[in-house]
Amino acid sequence: MSHVFLSYSRRDQAFVDRLIAELERAGLDVWIDRDDIPGGAEWEATITRAVKECGSLAVVLSPAAAASEYVPKELSLADKFGRPIVPVLYQPWDETSDSERARRLDFQLAGLQYVDFARQPFAAGVSDLLRALRREARAAPAPAAGPPRRGWLAAAGVALGVAALAAFLLTRGRTPADGIDGAWQSDVVYAWGPHATERFHFVLDGETVSGTASFLGAPRGIQDGRLKDGRLTFRTRVDAGPGSPQFWNAYRGRVDGDVIHFLLQDDRGSPPLQFTAERGG
Repeated sequence: MSHVFLSYSRRDQAFVDRLIAELERAGLDVWIDRDDIPGGAEWEATITRAVKECGSLAVVLSPAAAASEYVPKELSLADKFGRPIVPVLYQPWDETSDSERARRLDFQLAGLQYVDFARQPFAAGVSDLLRALRREARAAPAPAAGPPRRGWLAAAGVALGVAALAAFLLTRGRTPADGIDGAWQSDVVYAWGPHATERFHFVLDGETVSGTASFLGAPRGIQDGRLKDGRLTFRTRVDAGPGSPQFWNAYRGRVDGDVIHFLLQDDRGSPPLQFTAERGG
């Protein structure tokens, strides 16, 4: 499997070192910024490349991570490149910090299932984490191969690529992207009382999602939309009106045939909301 990018705060170094030892003992290739960046390399470019090329990103969560400048940036890169994120709960953090960075981190992780080291023995947490990382590795497409050198290697590479693509299409059938184009709707009851029939219109171009998603009945343009391995993510901006600040809604959806199971969370700190959208409307 590709390397696991480990995002963490340096203040959690003792736990991280222990975790890396167990993951490497299990045969995983773990990438961290402490000793994987060659001397003289531009730090930000190296981090960006490491996230882009990873098989998954595991983020160690703690009060220190919630205060970190770089952990949210690394999560944003993982979202940008469509890399799976596996949250590792080292210490409870969302109840101990009310900073802007902590709220952003909570927003980025909305709807993801944590691997809990805080409430179970370390060995049990390692077992759960290995299962989660291997599950993501099985679900992720194989990394793109570099250009073949010459001659029969090139021909063999093309043949293998065609065979692999054919096998993928036969085993998977229609891709998730083929299944969400068009109109969807859901009856949504919001936590503060309003009820609305929300309508969605999705347009797919490869893995990129565009279109509209309504909020309280008003359509909003989809931004940063992506569909990958049946997981749909996008954001919409809500301009609340004169005297009220704008905010963002983040949608995470799981496509299941003719329904999409959504988790919606805004960046104002509202409780996450779950609902299901059906085709049509």
